[in-house]
Amino acid sequence: MGNSFPMSATGRVMRIPEQVTTRSGAPMAKFTIAVQDFARQPDGSWVPRQVVNHDVVAFGMAAQAVAALRLEAGDPVIVVGDLVFNAYQTRDGVRASCEIRARAVALDASADGVTISRNAAKSVEHASATAGAVPPAAASGAPPAKSAGEEFRPAPVPPPPPSIPETPAAHQPVPRWPDPAAEASGVGR
Repeated sequence: MGNSFPMSATGRVMRIPEQVTTRSGAPMAKFTIAVQDFARQPDGSWVPRQVVNHDVVAFGMAAQAVAALRLEAGDPVIVVGDLVFNAYQTRDGVRASCEIRARAVALDASADGVTISRNAAKSVEHASATAGAVPPAAASGAPPAKSAGEEFRPAPVPPPPPSIPETPAAHQPVPRWPDPAAEASGVGR
């Protein structure tokens, strides 16, 4: 294993995540995200500079979260984890690679045009499965709906609190310790 550094990245999924199981039986998800880099112009505007692709690997609970998100190509995501650099030996010599080992993956709700829909059918299936009943979608043979149910939009940011009016000089707080300059001049007695 090589060096690693904490990082977070926002980007778009390049391909549907590959769900696999490790030799030890732990879930693992692998996918690639494209991260757009921007440069600031002298006039203050931002222009796209380059796109950098990052391989992402998630294990355990993070891999299960990726599977639950049912990500598709183009979906905006936020990935938090470690940027890991690896060196390995091949017939041609020493090679190097880097990847993001994700601790958390989530949809980026701040991206333009993104809405998050909760899947009501999935909630019903989960409740039925825990009660021992056959889920409705399984009984009908139809796959669960991709997006059904209530729609979620992030709440707007609240306005800043009102400014506190200045207190009159007569109501200024008394210092907790004496001021040597004030004592020398006789002020404050």
